[in-house]
Amino acid sequence: MASCIPLNQSNTFTSNVVQLKQQQAVYAHYEDGDNKVLKLRFDVSQYAPEEIVVKTVDQKLLVHAKHEEKSDTKSVYREYNREFLLPKGVNPETIRSSLSKDGVLTVDAPLPAITSGETMIPITHK
Repeated sequence: MASCIPLNQSNTFTSNVVQLKQQQAVYAHYEDGDNKVLKLRFDVSQYAPEEIVVKTVDQKLLVHAKHEEKSDTKSVYREYNREFLLPKGVNPETIRSSLSKDGVLTVDAPLPAITSGETMIPITHK
């Protein structure tokens, strides 16, 4: 099942730069009090906000962007696809994304609490 993630646009931008480069995701996790959050960053600076789609399918986060530009003298086509396997237990409804002025897409996914697998069993006294 697919779930679209709202894109929070910090600012709209346009880019006239046409260059090809390998764009990677940068990820880390941090603690927000007792909660842990997975933070993913994607360089989508070559795309306008309306050209970017962020969604989940099953346990995968998908980032897709597509740009087409045609004129009498040239045609430009760029496409960006990244797929990231989310940790088990991440709720797609809690994932948020934002786009910075310089074209960095940040996706925050709250991580589920990790249980130790150890359960204390009370002893009743008769």
